This record gives sequence, structure tokens and C-alpha cells, in this order.
Amino acid sequence: MKTNSRFYFLIILLLCSTLYGCAAVVAGGAGVAATYNYFEGKLTVTRNSTVDHAYDASIKACKNLGLIIEKKSKNLTGASISGKDGDRPFWIWISAENAVRSSISVRVGLLGDQMASERIQNAIHQYI
Repeated sequence: MKTNSRFYFLIILLLCSTLYGCAAVVAGGAGVAATYNYFEGKLTVTRNSTVDHAYDASIKACKNLGLIIEKKSKNLTGASISGKDGDRPFWIWISAENAVRSSISVRVGLLGDQMASERIQNAIHQYI
């Protein structure tokens, strides 16, 4: 009996360790669906938005939050914004999944700060 208990404990431990650092939530309502994923210090949200619209929403969100934008670029399939959140760097990456859906990733600080990334993602969502 002890051998089976140890075996199940190891299996559960392995399963838990593979899930560490990754949380996925699917939220929807009023025609807006988003998939959240936090992994390796970066919070990625997939939204029903073109790259252009997500880029414009990200710029507005940064200004609304008082973030300092130092660099920004955009092309047909993606965009990026970087700057300072206080004394910490931040990055926003936008990539097209298709013509009407984009993936928006946010990282704050060198190692990532989930709460700060969520704050920026929530602000972006207000403008989408």
C-alpha cells in the first residue's frame, strides 16, 4: 500500500510541476473572447482584434497608465512597443493570428511581473 501511495504522490507532483507558471483562462461575453496565458514572465492574451486596432489600443493604454513609450514599430503582421513603467522596462508584442484575431503579449521587468502585466492588459482591453 505504501508503494502505491508513493507512486501516486510522484505522479501528482510531476503533473503539478508541469503546470507551474502557466495559467490559462478563457473568458467571453458580448462578442469578445480572450484566452489568457502567463508563461515565463510574459502574459499573453488572444483577442478578437486586428493588429492595427490592438496597436492603437496599446498606445492609448500606455498613455492612460502614464507609461513612457521609448520605442514602437508596426507592420502588417505584428507590432511592438517598449518603454518604462516607473524604473522597470516593459514590452508589448502584438502578432496576427488571422485577419481579425491578434495575440498581445506583455512583460514588465526583466523577470516578469504578472500583476503589472495584467494591469497593462486590462488597460489595453478597455480600448479594444
